[in-house]
Amino acid sequence: MALFPNPEGTVTVPSSEQHVCRPILDAAQAREHVRRAVLDGVFKPTDIEKSSRIGELTLLWAPFWRVDVSVDGFHFGFAGTATVGRSGMRVPIPTGGARHKDAVVMVSARKVFPYEAKLPAWLSGTFDGVAPLEVNSGELAPRSDSDLRGGEIVLPDTAKGDAEAIAAKMVVRAVHPGNALYAKYEPQIRSSLFCWYPVYHAVYDYDGAARRHQGERFFVTVSARTGKPVSAHHPSAVRAAAAKLRKLISFGMG
Repeated sequence: MALFPNPEGTVTVPSSEQHVCRPILDAAQAREHVRRAVLDGVFKPTDIEKSSRIGELTLLWAPFWRVDVSVDGFHFGFAGTATVGRSGMRVPIPTGGARHKDAVVMVSARKVFPYEAKLPAWLSGTFDGVAPLEVNSGELAPRSDSDLRGGEIVLPDTAKGDAEAIAAKMVVRAVHPGNALYAKYEPQIRSSLFCWYPVYHAVYDYDGAARRHQGERFFVTVSARTGKPVSAHHPSAVRAAAAKLRKLISFGMG
């Protein structure tokens, strides 16, 4: 049974406009990266190793729009006030100027695929061990008939224009100052490429102290090129920390 059955509104992209990133890791290598993503980390439950079971890996060909955005504009505001002269008059301190930002954003072309569009790491950082998916243009190759074999093809349902709007909004928000009196920033789409990106997806069970409810399912999706997690749902870090604290208190009282 397919993990991602065909959507009702499939978006058609001409074969001549499709690109592919070919996998580097095999299933055994990817499984080791998945194992590390499940077990390693300071915010993981102390019982994660004995209370988790990792299922089979599935190679997925996930659809993405690689949107290259450039933003230019300017803003004007006040940074505060300053006292001048003997009278102690306070005058506003103007602030502002022009800003420019370029960024490439990978937007999932399938709405239900578990990847939320993120700015590049130099703008957004890495959270919960999941870094933004970044694809250099040199990693892309025109799709050939021999590509997309040996895995499940996740068909797209997000049009190019919708992906461009998502990416442009994200980059504008990153450069737009929050306290400006007036700001004008205009995005320009420099290119939008459709690409198939290979990932390994694994579901795992965990029935330890940090589980929210019985039957809660967890997963890790890692890049088939780098092994880095691109999406994941792990046991609650807050519940894991609370379980560790309860264990320490019980040990101290024992």
